[in-house]
Amino acid sequence: MTDYLRIYDGVFSNEGYNRHPPSEPRFVYVMQALKKTHINSLIDIGTGRGTLLDIILKQYPHIALTAVDLNNYPHLKHVPHINADITKIEDRKRITGQYDILTCLDCLEHVEEEHITDILNMFLSLSNRFIFSIANHSDVINGVELHKIQKPFTYWMDRISEFFDITFFEAVYNGRLYLYECKRKM
Repeated sequence: MTDYLRIYDGVFSNEGYNRHPPSEPRFVYVMQALKKTHINSLIDIGTGRGTLLDIILKQYPHIALTAVDLNNYPHLKHVPHINADITKIEDRKRITGQYDILTCLDCLEHVEEEHITDILNMFLSLSNRFIFSIANHSDVINGVELHKIQKPFTYWMDRISEFFDITFFEAVYNGRLYLYECKRKM
C-alpha cells in the first residue's frame, strides 16, 4: 500500500510544487460555475495548496468551505480541514456532511485504479453536484510517479458516468487536463 502521507509531505515541502495561478482552467471553470448558481457550502477533496479555496474565499466569503487532503498543506484560516487519505476506508468514513457542491481537482489521478469506484461512491454521500478535473500526464517528483492513472478521457467518462450524469466535459491543454461537471444519477 502506498504511503501517500509520507510522499506528499515530502513533495509539499518543496515550495514550488502545486503552485498554480488563479487563471488555471480548472479554477476558472469552478468560479464560472459558482457564478451561475447560489451555493452555501462546498467541500474540496484533494485541496493541495488551497489555491481554489483561497480564490473562493476572496470572491464568495459567505460560502462555508471544507478542505480534505492528507495534511493541511495550505493552512487556510477559517476553513475546516479533514486530514484523510481517501484510499483508506477508515479515513473515508470521517468525511461526512451534505454540501451544495463537491470539487475534486487534480486528485483522482493520484490514486490507484482499484480505489476509484469506492471513492466516487463515497462522493455520492456528500453532494448532488460535482466538479472534477483530472490531469492526464506524467508527474514524477523525486523519482516517484504521482499520477498513478494516465488514461484517455473515455476511461474517466466511463468511470464517472457509473455514478454521475455528466453535464459538462472539456479537454484542455491538448488532452492533458479533463474538466467534468456532474450531477448525481437519478
